[in-house]
Amino acid sequence: MDDDNQNKLDKLEATIRKQDAEHEAKQADHEARLAELQADRLDGLDDGDGDRDGDRLELLDRLAARLPELDLDQHEIEWKTLPDGGEALVVEGGGFDGGSGWFVANAGDDIHVIGSMQPMAAAIGCVVLRPDGSRQLADVRPDPLAEGRKGDEDG
Repeated sequence: MDDDNQNKLDKLEATIRKQDAEHEAKQADHEARLAELQADRLDGLDDGDGDRDGDRLELLDRLAARLPELDLDQHEIEWKTLPDGGEALVVEGGGFDGGSGWFVANAGDDIHVIGSMQPMAAAIGCVVLRPDGSRQLADVRPDPLAEGRKGDEDG
């Protein structure tokens, strides 16, 4: 291999090492922010209900692993207890009022993310985040509030 090609190879390897170091630093920062978020959320949890706390922490851990690009500090969030006793993380109001919010809940080994498909479609959808990192669109249904929003826009 001539010197020019060796220099190019050396530069490429240096770039890869630099990117790996940056990725590791970002991952460490993300893990530290997650720990802070979990600690902050625990302050508001019901101290008498360990199952609820465990469900919430499990969901936060799964979200960090399966949706690392999500920065919950950038969103308005709250916890809701579902009718089956599970915990859901409601983001930006959950979309219950026809807004763009969504909510997240554990479903067995999966996470279900449910919310508005706006502006792509006047629909509500569910995306399943699997343990292997895959994502699957599980269900899409017409948004029952879409007709009311359409009338509001026209008037």
